[in-house]
Amino acid sequence: MEGAAAAAVLEALVQNLIDLSKKEISQIRRFDKDAAKLAESLKIIQKFLNDAEKCFEITKQELIELWMAEGFLQGDGRDDMEFVGEKFINILLHNSLLQVSQRDVESCGMHDLVHDLACSVSSSSNNTGGSSRERYMILGAHNRGDESSPIPKEMAKYLRTLVISFEVDISGINFSDFESLHVLRLDDGVEELSSSIRKFIHLRYFDISNTGIKYLPDWIGEFSHLQTLRVDAPYLRKLPSTIKYLINLRHLYINEDVELPMGIGRLTSLQTLKYFPVGDEDGCKIEELGSLKNLEGELEIRNLERVRDKEEAGKANLFKKSKILKLCLEWGEDREGERNDENVLEGLQPHSDLRVLEIWGFKGKTFPLWTRKMAVGDVVLNKLMSLSLIDCRECDEIPMLGHLPNLKSLLLKGLRDLKCINSSFYGMVTNETCIVFPALESFQLNSMPKLAEWTEIEISGESEVKVFPQLKHLEIYDCEQLMSVPSHVSSCLEYLKINGTGLECLPADWLFCNNETRSTLDVIDCSNLRELGDSGGEQSQGSFTSLCRLQIDECEALEYLPCEMLGFSLEKLSLKSLF
Repeated sequence: MEGAAAAAVLEALVQNLIDLSKKEISQIRRFDKDAAKLAESLKIIQKFLNDAEKCFEITKQELIELWMAEGFLQGDGRDDMEFVGEKFINILLHNSLLQVSQRDVESCGMHDLVHDLACSVSSSSNNTGGSSRERYMILGAHNRGDESSPIPKEMAKYLRTLVISFEVDISGINFSDFESLHVLRLDDGVEELSSSIRKFIHLRYFDISNTGIKYLPDWIGEFSHLQTLRVDAPYLRKLPSTIKYLINLRHLYINEDVELPMGIGRLTSLQTLKYFPVGDEDGCKIEELGSLKNLEGELEIRNLERVRDKEEAGKANLFKKSKILKLCLEWGEDREGERNDENVLEGLQPHSDLRVLEIWGFKGKTFPLWTRKMAVGDVVLNKLMSLSLIDCRECDEIPMLGHLPNLKSLLLKGLRDLKCINSSFYGMVTNETCIVFPALESFQLNSMPKLAEWTEIEISGESEVKVFPQLKHLEIYDCEQLMSVPSHVSSCLEYLKINGTGLECLPADWLFCNNETRSTLDVIDCSNLRELGDSGGEQSQGSFTSLCRLQIDECEALEYLPCEMLGFSLEKLSLKSLF
């Protein structure tokens, strides 16, 4: 009786949350008829969670794509289905019907209480004899029962979602019985697509990302209603030419080494395309991106050495793609002859709303104007949060970056011709400037063998300027000729690693500022290092109170080790090849 009473209370609580969610969702005009299908949409979540332990999670994007495939989301001229679905998820999160993953903010799961109730209700309903109208089915190792028993035709024809996982033998499944299937996901053990799948003319969501499939048949192009195609399978290397006929495709997931077919630009509804390798032939060139006006999220453009000039690069229309938040521009490593990297990069200027920018393998001497100033026209990339310049081997100067208000992460790696990080790095410092690099939390200098000097900021007049006030992580690695570094550093610095430099002395402000948050200090392979801080400088008592890891190795010229570093908080200590 007590268990029944508890279940009744739990069911009432969850029902109140559902009613509240319905009320909020009904205010979104574009959601299907005042959220009449809320119970069905929650059932999809419950089915996926039932397929594993309660800790199973699903990405928000995948959940939205499943709802789209089931017809639960309706867009209009102003907001698309994905936007409405995101609103829907936020309401479910707000009312605790879903909860954000602790491991990944882009994933979510069903709250344990809701999950347990859903399992209980599902179990009861499955024992009432009404399963012939089941709309969602997941076949896995724990629920497949007698593998020799086929899915009854009467049940198959009503199914809308079918997931086959955990090495289920599909040879006994008659796919031609599934007349109304909208969602199909195949997992482990599937290495070839059955030709009967070709009859799924209503399919809107198709996922083979966890299979051993090596190629897709040409008839995949007949799925004219398909919205989401997840084909980032580990052995798949090429997509068929018929992909271009999927005119309603909105999300295409592929691996980075997959060869795209000619004419991908015909998929004008496409929003997700993470990788685009530039080809030499017509239909494979960078101009294919120009017609993909709805691209959003991440975009990595490879083989940019195949782009002829600024004009051709400009046909990608990146500056008009405001929903691309992460952009990676990559040139191939092994190439000879005439290069036009500076000209091409000039034509690839992004929209000013960009959050993450990575440039790989650029071999120009200098960056074009928009990159040097981190601005598109007169509009600064104020929303940029992360910048990586990697293997730009012939660059002799880096962009002005200190003025970017939201830049949190900066990686400079493999700039092999860079000799000096000069004052222009900090940007234009005027009397009105109070803070430079106001948001930067992580800064890494890596593999720059000619870098000899990193200069101080130049300040005009008597104005006081803060530099790196939020810096928590600083790493300098393989900069053998580096002899000079600035003294300014954040008192928030938690992680400091110096490995393979020519420094003779670390600035006292790097070590002995009043810092009660520093946890890691590594100084390795600095053969010229004589001092850790200025021995005559003032040393703060709070500098190492939280230091957990101290590693000083292969610093043969070191003359002494400040005793303040050996505090009670140390958990790991390594001192090798010193003095």
